[in-house]
Amino acid sequence: MKRLWNAYRRWIDCLILWPVCKREAAKHADEELSMLDIARGSFMVHTTIDPAWRDLTHEETIALVGRLA
Repeated sequence: MKRLWNAYRRWIDCLILWPVCKREAAKHADEELSMLDIARGSFMVHTTIDPAWRDLTHEETIALVGRLA
């Protein structure tokens, strides 16, 4: 049951937090770092702090965040 709850919480992060990360990243993007690179980096920091992401391996988290667009 906990894994299902954490999956739901991760879905909420992708639904709500990810667009915020992209919006804020757009303010700081330049020729060297794209908006998506900055947003994914910010989102990855969140995954290291939020317990909902601890069910996934580091590789699974990287793959999931890498698919965010």
